Amino acid sequence: MGTFKDYVLDDGSIVNVPMIMARLGLAEGSAKARIANGQRDPKKVFAAKGVRVGHAYSKHDKARREKGHVKDKETKEQKLTRQQETLANFVIKTRPFYNDPFYRLALIAI
Repeated sequence: MGTFKDYVLDDGSIVNVPMIMARLGLAEGSAKARIANGQRDPKKVFAAKGVRVGHAYSKHDKARREKGHVKDKETKEQKLTRQQETLANFVIKTRPFYNDPFYRLALIAI
């Protein structure tokens, strides 16, 4: 490794990329991204590996979600119900005789 720039965190401590790599077990690119993108909060810089530390894209996603452009995550039950409704509508649209109650009765009896 070459020489790395020293960064001063909000609490006054001085860190550089190799220190972050050694302390958290991150790759060089991940450690650089944590400190070089203007992040100076020690809690965020030294957050556990795999934790998102809140970059600009999080604000963008939040704004999109508030405007209704991003759907909220649905539960497994909601997804299953939606899929069943979609399948039922498809069957009725392509085979109108399936909607006939007597035809359904015959299918159930078989």
